[in-house]
Amino acid sequence: MKSVKITAKKNFDLNKIKLDVSKELNLIGDMIRKDIRMGIKAQRTIDGKVMKPLHPFTVKEKGFPAPLIKEGTMSRVNVKKATKKKQEVKIYPAKQRTQPIKGFPLGIAEIQQKGARIRVTDNMRAYLHGRGLHLSKKTQSLEIPARPWFGISDKIMRDIPRMIKARIRQEIRRARF
Repeated sequence: MKSVKITAKKNFDLNKIKLDVSKELNLIGDMIRKDIRMGIKAQRTIDGKVMKPLHPFTVKEKGFPAPLIKEGTMSRVNVKKATKKKQEVKIYPAKQRTQPIKGFPLGIAEIQQKGARIRVTDNMRAYLHGRGLHLSKKTQSLEIPARPWFGISDKIMRDIPRMIKARIRQEIRRARF
């Protein structure tokens, strides 16, 4: 983050400044959570790019074209709030249906974030054939494109210092003689 300079032009009582950092950390966590949810709803990656559309087979299976959001599995972002004792905010995707998958210990969330190449086995080929997706015998793997939705966007990285600066200014104004 960029350093912030604040100039006090009037006398103020430092004892009147009651800046509770846990409140600011929680505000930052809320900003990030809202940014992630808005990005998912807009089908944009965390860096602002449009997510690659779902394969027609996936749309048919799910019954809707929107990645992630309608089912809600990835849209529910949990935030562990900061307290006066613990000055940290942890943001992580909801655990429901994000169980580990062989080669992807973080499960579905990791595949969404990074993308994946999955080897087609005979069992998978038979299963997909039964579901209506007929793969060529030459198809050895399936590519799942990355749809990175989790992280902190550039916009929020710019907004955080502004918010902190405004909160500090507000406290200094309150502490004036």
